[in-house]
Amino acid sequence: MVAAIVHAIRTGRGILLFGLTVLSVFWCLGCAPAVYQTSAEVYTSTDDYEYLSYYGQWVEVPPYGMVWRPGVVSDWAPFYNGHWVWSNYGWTWVSYEPYGWLVYHYGNWDYQPTLGWFWCPGRRWSPARVQWMTFGDYTAWAPLPPSNAYWPDPWEPYPVNVWVVVNINDFTREDIGRHRMLRPVPRESIPPRGIHKRAPDVQRLEVMTRQTVPQVKIQKQDIDVRRQVTGPVREFDHSPKTTLERMVLPPAEKTRMEEHMPKVEREVITPRKGTPPSTPQPVEKKKKSDTGQRKKGG
Repeated sequence: MVAAIVHAIRTGRGILLFGLTVLSVFWCLGCAPAVYQTSAEVYTSTDDYEYLSYYGQWVEVPPYGMVWRPGVVSDWAPFYNGHWVWSNYGWTWVSYEPYGWLVYHYGNWDYQPTLGWFWCPGRRWSPARVQWMTFGDYTAWAPLPPSNAYWPDPWEPYPVNVWVVVNINDFTREDIGRHRMLRPVPRESIPPRGIHKRAPDVQRLEVMTRQTVPQVKIQKQDIDVRRQVTGPVREFDHSPKTTLERMVLPPAEKTRMEEHMPKVEREVITPRKGTPPSTPQPVEKKKKSDTGQRKKGG
């Protein structure tokens, strides 16, 4: 029920829905949360996104359908274990988690008090699925929520601290979560025109830190994975696999990432018992065939 109240507030359904929800708490205090099915036919498969199943659990959450809950320690948050690089795609998140190449570059994240953090699958790649805010000497980011939800500002009260706020001087440090501000920045300490809903400006960052921000050349490769279909069935939804893209880091940047991964896997991630899955492999590109092409002079 707490989750329903939070959801009503975040989706802006108004005071009436909030009041009705509060009344229902007294009418059904202690009742189990309601479970319902959507009227549209939904196709789901326990084999979809098989790579993620070892690291978490698939559950159905209306209205999103099947979502993924990572198996992690209680104080875990997305976009915490990793660091930022300035790449040919803009500010790019480099995760220290084995599934980071997927869940931080596709889909959306949401939070409910009874479930914790969960990931909603998506098909559009991004260098970082986050929303930004820069104010004063600080910059902040939060997981990009689904289209029907929003996060409060970093200084507003909320059941969980969804924003990672750091001093601008620490923004490009490794293991950036360790530099998170423990207390929210007071709203009254921020100049009226000092709030910008955008990522840090590279040139301003270099001036403030007195350091050059190098650009990292990142490539992408196609990966075949089983997918989780969360919407109404359409003709293309019956395909057992979909092609996603995974970042390919240059050697020096890959080494930086791999130095932190063992600690994160040991202290943060709580996978299921069994043999860890192999990382999805790149798609072999087929050579172009000359069939059907006219030969000159033929």
